[in-house]
Parts: sequence; structure tokens; C-alpha cells
Amino acid sequence: MPRSVRSHALRAWDLTLRGVSAAEAIEEADAALDRGRLPAGLGWTGLTWGFELPALIGLTFAYTDELARAERLFSDAIVEFEKAGWSGAHRGFAYFLMGLVRFRRGFLLEAEDFLRRGLRLSERIGRGITLEWDIVGVLCDTLLARGRVDDAWELAQKYGFAPPYHPTAMVLPDAPTLYGKLLLARGDRAGAVAVFSEVGAALNARGWHNTVWAPWAGHLAEALAPDDPARARRLAKEAVDRARMFGSPSAVGTALRMEATVSDGPRAVELLLDAVNHLGQSPAGYEHAHALVDLGAALRRGGRLADAAEYLYQGMELAQHCGADGLVARARTELAVSGLRPNRLRTVSKDALSQPEWEVAELAVQGVPPQRIADHLDLPLSMVHRRLAAVHRKAGTGPEGLAAALGLPEPKAEPGAEPEN
Repeated sequence: MPRSVRSHALRAWDLTLRGVSAAEAIEEADAALDRGRLPAGLGWTGLTWGFELPALIGLTFAYTDELARAERLFSDAIVEFEKAGWSGAHRGFAYFLMGLVRFRRGFLLEAEDFLRRGLRLSERIGRGITLEWDIVGVLCDTLLARGRVDDAWELAQKYGFAPPYHPTAMVLPDAPTLYGKLLLARGDRAGAVAVFSEVGAALNARGWHNTVWAPWAGHLAEALAPDDPARARRLAKEAVDRARMFGSPSAVGTALRMEATVSDGPRAVELLLDAVNHLGQSPAGYEHAHALVDLGAALRRGGRLADAAEYLYQGMELAQHCGADGLVARARTELAVSGLRPNRLRTVSKDALSQPEWEVAELAVQGVPPQRIADHLDLPLSMVHRRLAAVHRKAGTGPEGLAAALGLPEPKAEPGAEPEN
């Protein structure tokens, strides 16, 4: 295998951890591949280099919103390991990777299934191994997203997912950040502040600033807000700046949503509107649902009930699709407080686009901006954004990878060109 292939794979992951540029990280990962597939000598079952380099390429895609591409690589890993008869740690790691990418896409039920299968394989090998830490960390995160805080805490206690952290494992996502999230979810703000402060200092010293892999700053801001709101706002703003430097829609949208948690009134609404727009361009379904419900709640507190209802209904439907039961319950409560009926739920298919979604997808791939799509199709702009969000979520990619994910030709016209009639 050429040294350049290894260099591209390592460079891609380094850029991802440092949070420098998602676009550059994707370019490096692409350069390590051969027409989108692993090149000769870099297979998942290769005996020379092992599965680490393919994993780094897939993880780069997983943290840069190229989730459909990551999923294809990790699916190949499962198939190759099964064909080779590797049913132990290798297959467990592949299940972990699939669970991670499913979690990132917001398919929480499927993520939990993959992770629990991986955990069963890990237990056959032995306790306290690196694989166990990886799986337990993401499984705790998945359970938190589903609203099952007690289950997440019990899982962490059972497997010792707590300080001192694993001496050699670089848990994906970052283990101390996940442990701090557990403490914060349980209401232990002081403990969470201590954990997030320590991990922030350690990661800053290493130059690792990725706000998706380790969103410690946003969570620290939330934990500090009641006692030190000025510092909380400063930290949250710094996290947004770092997310913008990285540039992926899910990174920016999530950081904006977290900044809104330490902001009030019109400022919070402004941040959440921006967050919803960014997350609507990403395949991160759970984060999008979270931002929609947060926005609906903020609008409800501001007395804008009609606007609040639309976002709450959207968020509730998407949260149900994700399996985020706690978020569904919260949206229902907000609707009930607003005097609205909280029972307008529809099933959303993750497997195929509807005809209206195809219509906006085809125009978006041509580079037509949302307002012109709305004009061309005679739709409200909010409806266009909603359909585009569904397209990105189902396709598992952001705007840059949409044409390839849907099998549509790349645009030939300049961005912003009028659609042909």
C-alpha cells in the first residue's frame, strides 16, 4: 500500500480531531480511497495494517456529516469479518462503528441494537477492554438521547465507565465528556463542571477542538449558567466559533443549539432558528429534532403560539422517528401547556424520499437556493426547508454529498441559476 494512502487516512483523522476543516478532512479521506472504496491492501481483514486505517477513514466521514459513506464502509466491515470467520473483537468493533453512525444519524433504536450486540461479543472476550469502553460510552449517549437517564447511569455503573478512565483507549466520542454528560443529566452540576473543566484543559493542550467528538464547552456552559451566566455565554460562544471553523452543518447547528440554552428571549430564538437551518442541512436527525423542540419551547415562552406549534409538531414527529421518547414527551408537554393537541404524529420513512421531497432535492442538487425553490414550486419557504431537512436526513449526507447519495448528476449550472421549466 502506498505511503500516501496511509498519510491521507491519518491526516484526515488528525484534521477531524483538531476541528480545523471538515471539507479538508473529507478531501484527505477521499484521497485515501479508490473511487470511493478501500484500495487494494487496505481491506478490513488485511493482516499488514489491520482495520485501524479503514476505521479512521470511516470515522472521519462519521464526524463530518458524510454518514451514509461511513455507513457503507462499516457495513463492508461487518460483511468482511463474517466472511473471514472473525466473530470476536473484530465483529464487535464493526457493530460499535455501525452503532456510532446510526446514533449520529438519529436512528437511536437501531444504534442501541448494534451496540448491545457488540457489547455481548465484548463480554465474551473479557471485561475492561478498549472495545467495551467504546461501546458503553456510545450506548450511554444513545440512552441519554432516548430520555432514559437512569438506564444510562446504571449501565455506566455496571461497566465502571467513570474515572479513572481507560489508560489506553481513545473512546469515541471522548470518555470524560460523556461521563460529564451523565452527571449533568442526573442534576450533578458541580460534578459536571469539574469534569468538563478538566477535559477542556486536557483537550485544549493537545489542540483537539472538535465540538462533535468532544462537546465539553457547550455542556460546561449549561452546567455553569445558573451560577456564572457571563462565563457560560462566553464558553458557548467559543464553542460556536470552533464549530464554524470546522464547518460541518451538524457541528455548527448543535453548537448554536447549546448556546441557546444559556441565552434568553429573542437571542435564544435567533440562535435556535439558525441552529434549525444548519441542522436541516445535515443528516443528524436527533440533533435536528432537539433543536426544533427547543425552538418551539422558546417561541411558546415568548407568546408566539402559532409559530411554536409548527416547530413543536415537527420536532415531536422527528423525535418519534428517532426513538427519542424523552424528547417526544417534552414536546407533548410544551404543546399541552400551549393549549394545543399533542397528538399529531406521522410516521416518517427513512428509506425513501417522497415525490415532493424528490422535487426539492433535484433542484437543490442543481444549486438552486431554497427561496428560489419555494418560488418555483409555489411553496412556503418553511415547507422547502422542512423537505430539504428530510432529504438530508434520509440520504445521510449534507449538501456537498447529496448528488452522489441520491444518484443524481452533479450540477452543471452556476449555483443560484434559475430552474428550467
